[in-house]
Amino acid sequence: MAHEQLTDQPAPAQSTIFDGTMYDLGWDGQRDVAAPDNLVLPSVDYAIYLINAVKFHCGQMFHMFDEATFMPQFTDFHGANPDLTKSRGLWFVHFLIILAFGKVFVARRNDGRTPLGGEYFVHAMKLMPDITFLYTQPVQAVEVLCCKALYLHCLDFRSAAHNVIGQALRIALEEGMHTNMQAQGLDEEYIQRCRNAWWTVYILDRQMSSTMGVPLAIRDEDISAPLPTFSGSPQKGLALELNVKLSRIISQILNTVYGMEGRLYRKFISSTNAALKAIAGVTDQLNRSFDLPSNGSAAGISRVSAHLQLLHHQQCVVLATRPLLFSLFKKGLDKPGDVHSLVTSPGSVRTLLQMCIESSQHIIAVLEKLKEQNLLESFLPFDSEAVFAASMALLLAPYVNRELLATQFPWLGMAYSILDELTIQGHIQAAARKTELQQLQQVLIQLPTREVNALEHRHEGEAGQHEDLSMANLGGSEGIDMSNSDFVDDAIWRTAFTADQLMAVANTLDLDGIEWMTTGSETEMYSI
Repeated sequence: MAHEQLTDQPAPAQSTIFDGTMYDLGWDGQRDVAAPDNLVLPSVDYAIYLINAVKFHCGQMFHMFDEATFMPQFTDFHGANPDLTKSRGLWFVHFLIILAFGKVFVARRNDGRTPLGGEYFVHAMKLMPDITFLYTQPVQAVEVLCCKALYLHCLDFRSAAHNVIGQALRIALEEGMHTNMQAQGLDEEYIQRCRNAWWTVYILDRQMSSTMGVPLAIRDEDISAPLPTFSGSPQKGLALELNVKLSRIISQILNTVYGMEGRLYRKFISSTNAALKAIAGVTDQLNRSFDLPSNGSAAGISRVSAHLQLLHHQQCVVLATRPLLFSLFKKGLDKPGDVHSLVTSPGSVRTLLQMCIESSQHIIAVLEKLKEQNLLESFLPFDSEAVFAASMALLLAPYVNRELLATQFPWLGMAYSILDELTIQGHIQAAARKTELQQLQQVLIQLPTREVNALEHRHEGEAGQHEDLSMANLGGSEGIDMSNSDFVDDAIWRTAFTADQLMAVANTLDLDGIEWMTTGSETEMYSI
């Protein structure tokens, strides 16, 4: 939009990173199992180390494998001399994908465009049975497909990942995993395994559908499966419960806030009101159970807590509010004066925009804290996606209205530093995302009608008056030391939301909608 406004030409293709083009697996997709593979499996102790790495990075959030059935087969496989020519079962495919994850988690780097451990994934794909034959082992098939979908998503094969998780979803549905299953006379361990697998499918499907901007494949009303139980590990059960609740809110937002064909519904405000109340219903439980360390605390940040807090802000608050930001940006390209009056007037518009900005600031501050502790995920895509979404909102905010964000500099500085750190660790997408953001930033600076230019001098003497427009008041100045830990800690806590704050915002929204949205046809909205 910005490039076309500036040049009357579409943005050049080379400025866009297309799906599935970042990594090179060295494979053309053919299942030529007869072709020789110089595959060297890790020793038993190293393989266990890699499996444990997968459990640390993924095990709290996703069901990657059923340890009670997976590890005995691992022991049997290594009981004699492992023979790759005889290892054709679905377990072995599963084992290879787990090794692929573990190798890159342990290394925390990549060599060029080929992911470390990628050879295990390619070999697994060559051995993987066709979907026609996966139904003979439905539960393990669902687990394997979840692992495959997540791995492809990590490599930025988002369309392929979404299709694979769709296959897992359909097998799970046909097996009744979305139901209670108790009345079917099944073994309790089997039921618990099915529930673990089902809710991982559910979470990945919701998050991948959100990323792709496509409709959901199953309604929440059609699901009756309880959550699994984790004896001796209540925290893991609580993490899964919150992950599912947040994923349900994502469903609600996608189904109600986002309209048909990328347009805002006329009832955008009432839909957002309901979404904020749903988010509030989870917020206190999240803050009680997975709170972040208090300001000045010597305790480190928990990776599980950070993941849930980032999901809460990025995929719930920002997902619900950024359509308004994008729509106002588009409107402001043609009529900046109209947008200025909308944003500066007290009401729903300004309130929702402030929430979007503060959640974006919170995301960047949490990721900065993870960077300080060397806990950024260099292979899983969630940290890079979170910083990209937050940075996009903070880039656009001043071009919608200067009063929304006093300065971008400390926030963009931290965001670029986070992307740089991910790049150093071999996360190829991070470098591409940073380039995209910088290109957008350069285009925005050149916009002749941008509201920042129009009002820059007008508000120069009023900066102090407008500094408190944000609930967090963290606009700062160019001179802020971004490496100052106190600033980051303060940012985390002052941009966090309580359930009472979210409910207060929801209750003050104008439920009749916003006049400029309800006149004429629905307003265009982009769910990038």
